[in-house]
Amino acid sequence: MSGNGFRTSTCIGVLVQNTNTGGSGVAYRNTNVGIKKVNIQKADDYIGSGLFYASEQEIKRKIAIKNNSYSEQFLLRLHKELSSYDESFLKPIVWIFILLIIFACLYLFTGFHNGDKIVEYNIQFDWSNARQTTTDFLLSILFSLKNIVPFNVSPGYYLSSDKTQSSTQGLELFQRILNFVLLAALTTSLVKYLKK
Repeated sequence: MSGNGFRTSTCIGVLVQNTNTGGSGVAYRNTNVGIKKVNIQKADDYIGSGLFYASEQEIKRKIAIKNNSYSEQFLLRLHKELSSYDESFLKPIVWIFILLIIFACLYLFTGFHNGDKIVEYNIQFDWSNARQTTTDFLLSILFSLKNIVPFNVSPGYYLSSDKTQSSTQGLELFQRILNFVLLAALTTSLVKYLKK
């Protein structure tokens, strides 16, 4: 204990009220959690550090739930579901694939251009036209795939939408935003994975 009534330490801990001095000073007390975190970081233990980070984020999420902080709850839950707090690079890939298929199905019904032809379906399905429907579905997957990157592939690309297909253009924008978030999650997860 130093002369000013504070206990000092070189390890990371938590600030607590010092009741031993009878004063109103703040003391710095060692905790096992702080010591473990420092030891993991000093040892370059990326796996342990990643697990520690994930558990910290999970605790933050539980505190946000307790404090009714809905925006923080939403963001932490989203971070967990998209990439397990950057610990899984497979989750963003799976999400990108799922969104690719979902948006491909939506594009079949909102319509898009295949060269000079407009591809657009109604909710009904005609078995006699199954081959054309399969071909158009594969084209809609390509159309959805071109929207994974958040910028235009090429203005002259043969699969496109125009002003008359405002719902398709809205879906394209929404898909690009979602994919931008997923690609960021994939990048951070992949960087963490490659450090391990």
